Amino acid sequence: MANELRDKMRVFLSATKKAGKDLGDGIEALREQIVRLREQRGRLLSVPVNKTVALERAERWARSKVEISTIVDGSMFVGASPNWRGPEMTLEAAFGAFAGEFLINGVRRAVEHQYAAGLEGISEDDRVVKLMEIDRKLLDAELSEESIIRTAEAAGFPATRRADADPRAVLAHDEVLP
Repeated sequence: MANELRDKMRVFLSATKKAGKDLGDGIEALREQIVRLREQRGRLLSVPVNKTVALERAERWARSKVEISTIVDGSMFVGASPNWRGPEMTLEAAFGAFAGEFLINGVRRAVEHQYAAGLEGISEDDRVVKLMEIDRKLLDAELSEESIIRTAEAAGFPATRRADADPRAVLAHDEVLP
């Protein structure tokens, strides 16, 4: 009888250890997936915009500098007054007032040069769609991790939550967990 009980306890202990290991492996696999998805999201955020967007932004910036500068009255530069010391304006404003198209064309050429050298980019719409896909996968992985942790806790296994776990997953109702 004692041997039979000892054998049953050994089997039970072995099964418990295996369950604990499987649980730990499952949580670790999900955590690795979360790290990969976060890295993927970070890389996507650093991908430059496409050439069209870059040109629009650069031209808009250059034109804003020129528009601010064009309010300068050209007569300010006529030094006919005996007390004339020059216009009260910054060098940037003076440059914009008199060389605005040069600035706009120069900025345009600089952007064209970057993209001619092989720079690749994506549109903002594509970026938003891809970010939404990654964010959905991230939340799914976080919810799965939380589900496993709660199941482990209910079964008496200790399971530690990550400090950076998504609060939406940690605070999620049991009904929304996978």
